[in-house]
Order: sequence, then C-alpha cells, then structure tokens
Amino acid sequence: MSDAIMFLSSILFAVLFTFLFFIFCVVVFAFFKKKKIYSDFTPFVSVVIPAYNEENNIVECINSIKSQNYPQNKIELIVVDDCSSDNTVELAKKSGAAVFSQLHKGKSKALNLGVENSSADFIVTIDADTFLDSDCLKNLLMPFSDASVGAATGNSTVRNNENFVELFQNIEYYYNNLIRFSFSKVFSEGIWFFGALACYRKSVLKSVGFFKTDTLTEDMDIALEISMAGFKAVNVSNAFGSTFVPSTLFSLYSQRARWWIGTLQSLLKNRNLFFSRSIP
Repeated sequence: MSDAIMFLSSILFAVLFTFLFFIFCVVVFAFFKKKKIYSDFTPFVSVVIPAYNEENNIVECINSIKSQNYPQNKIELIVVDDCSSDNTVELAKKSGAAVFSQLHKGKSKALNLGVENSSADFIVTIDADTFLDSDCLKNLLMPFSDASVGAATGNSTVRNNENFVELFQNIEYYYNNLIRFSFSKVFSEGIWFFGALACYRKSVLKSVGFFKTDTLTEDMDIALEISMAGFKAVNVSNAFGSTFVPSTLFSLYSQRARWWIGTLQSLLKNRNLFFSRSIP
C-alpha cells in the first residue's frame, strides 16, 4: 500500500511540476517576445451590462463608462435587468442607460437580450460590479483593428482589500492577469478568458450562436467557440477594471466551484479545438 501511495504521489508531483514549469517558461518567454502593435480603433460600441439586484453598484459602473477617454457619441449603454427586486432598474434609467428586462433567466440570456437590442458591430460586456479605468475601452477595442480578432478580454483588480480572503484574491488576480497576458502574447490566444470585462465582434457572436446556457461559465465557453470558429480571443493587458470579490471562505468556495465546474464543462464541450486546430 505504501509503495502505491509513493508511486501515485510521484506521478502527481511530476504532473504538477511539469505544469508549473511550463507556465514559468511561458511567462519568461513573454517578456522577450515583441509586443504586437495595434492601430487606434474607435468604432461605435454597445456596452451591455447584465444586472441582478445591483443597486449598490450600477450607478458607479455606468459612470465609469461615461468617464472613458473614448468618444461618448460612439457608446451605446444597455442594462439588462434579470428581474431585480431592488432599485437597479430605476437607477440605471436615471443614469442614462437603455434598460431591457427579463424574467429571472440568468446571465447568458441577459447577455443575449442585450446583444439582440444593440446597434453596434462591437459588443462590450461588463459585470455590474465592475468599474472601468478611464482608458479601458480605448485599449480594449484596439485589437479589433485586426480582422482575425473575434474577442478580447481585459484585466481586473480587486476593489475590496479588507480581510485575508480578499487580500488572497488580490494576489491571485494579479497572478491570473500575468498568466493571461503571457499566454496571449506568446500564443496570440487568451486561454483564460475573463467575461466580466470583454469585447466581442458581433458578427462572430452571431456565427457561433451567441452565449449558451449549457455551461456554468459562458465566458470561457464563448471564447473557446470563437477560437473553434477560426478567430482569435486575446488578452489586453492595459485594459483594466476593478471589481468586488467574495469576502468569506464560503462565498469564495461557491464562486470557485462554479468556475471550476464551468471550465471543465467548457473544455469538454469544445475539446475538438485542441485536436483540430493548432494555436498560432
């Protein structure tokens, strides 16, 4: 029995070491690879914000969009309310957003409703508790000057840093930002896609059938489907937003369990990507 445990432990250590060494090599190589320079690109965009009981955040979220260093006449603001029981709808309307409502159908359906009612060829999706830095939209849209880019995701920082759980996630978010930046720069693909702050080419969204409800992480799923369709999903390292993170171990576990299960679902669903198409 002890020999079997030792053997399994050795295998686990070897797999973990190989994975971490691979990550380390990608990060190091990213710092030496020449950064791709995109042209300035400021098309008309529709910003879609799915919201459910977000009266404490929706006004600041909308104001952060209104404060962008981006032509305001090229921004369409859409809030999709998922049957909130608080003042989310009223506050969103007072802040100048077009509001569409649905019965409690979830985030994927809310995003699709927003896309269906959008006027622009580029769709920015933002969680209602995410607040954008002033240059976020400008930087997030620049990769779309390349016609091969179908989606782009920004980086997030932690807004609440008051206890150990939140401080841990602050470090984790910076680590994840580094990983996303490195993979996107080295492979021209953003494997870890962050849907709380993202932009999509609307025609590409339509070609893959919009957001789905068959996984728990619609952002990871749509990014893989976009890659399956032959388009790039990239990370924009200088497009920043800040967000609130879980404050307790239980809420953190609930969130991460959903993320882990959803990621596995998305990988299994789109597994053909890793056999039918090499990463550029």
